[in-house]
Amino acid sequence: MSDNRVFFRDILNEFSHYFLHSYRGSHIAAFVSLYRVLERFSYSVPLLYCSTQRDFAKTFEDLKKMFSTQSIGELGLFNKFLRAGGLIDKIVLESLCEISFTSASGNEARYFDAAAKCYEKYEAKDASRATLGLRFGDVPKLIVAIRNRFFHLLSGGWQENISMTEIWDADEFFEGMNGVFCNFLSVVIVSVLVHKYSE
Repeated sequence: MSDNRVFFRDILNEFSHYFLHSYRGSHIAAFVSLYRVLERFSYSVPLLYCSTQRDFAKTFEDLKKMFSTQSIGELGLFNKFLRAGGLIDKIVLESLCEISFTSASGNEARYFDAAAKCYEKYEAKDASRATLGLRFGDVPKLIVAIRNRFFHLLSGGWQENISMTEIWDADEFFEGMNGVFCNFLSVVIVSVLVHKYSE
């Protein structure tokens, strides 16, 4: 397949699974699909964006700067690429988005506390409303932080991982965040398509 169809097919499949799992109330599985989208974006999106640019000399310099940092990794490359502001306007990246936890069983405070301890760069925290605010451009970092703290239960290290005794209902915990994560990833893919087909 040409024209990166495999990439777009994979993204469509992951988003489809996200919505299917969300509909079924399986919000952990829905999160896994979103994380897989982020991983697929991490290396591909900077390259797809660069392939749509007219000035390859400038594109080469931009890529060289991004790759110059040692041990940045694919997710680090994606974050660095986003911060450059070519794909998504810097004003959008700096705008605030809000994660709001709700719970049928009254666990909002538990979810708020668990998410608050996983990430240090929230712009706003309101425990009384169980809401966390962060910059739109920082959403990928939060996705990775939540993945690391929830899916790893290693003890004795510096990390404060999320245990099931803290949150009780993991699906409800992820439900509060997945909408923001999906929104961010959707903006990225729509921006890629706009750049790809704007000519």
